[in-house]
Amino acid sequence: MNRFVIVAAIGLVAATSQYGAEVRHLTLTEAVHLAISQNRYLKIARLKVTENEQKKIGQRSAYFPSLTNQSNIHRITDLQSIIIPAGAFGIAGGSEVPSQNRALPQGQKTLYTSGTQLSQPLTQLIRIHAANRVAARRRRDLAG
Repeated sequence: MNRFVIVAAIGLVAATSQYGAEVRHLTLTEAVHLAISQNRYLKIARLKVTENEQKKIGQRSAYFPSLTNQSNIHRITDLQSIIIPAGAFGIAGGSEVPSQNRALPQGQKTLYTSGTQLSQPLTQLIRIHAANRVAARRRRDLAG
């Protein structure tokens, strides 16, 4: 029984020394820097700042005019037609008007449309300019 206890104790000591964590001694400044770099909330806040900076860069494109084009082609396969029977409008000069049945096709088989637009949204310029002024004022207030 004593041998079993001794073997178990030696195994326990070997296991704890093998899996034991190394002790790391830190100064106060190192501990603060480590805590700041590993803080999840600060990482999320930094990512939000980066996201807002990217949004601002994207909004700068609204300063410039935008050119858009929309083109369509419609193919009509079932055309409608009006058939006017012979003599539908009566008799003129001794003959029927029209003299034979007439089919009047309605519409065309293919319709093409294209529209190009160059626009400068003024309301966007006013809104972006105001937002930039507010952001500049906040930066100035935080700095000073």
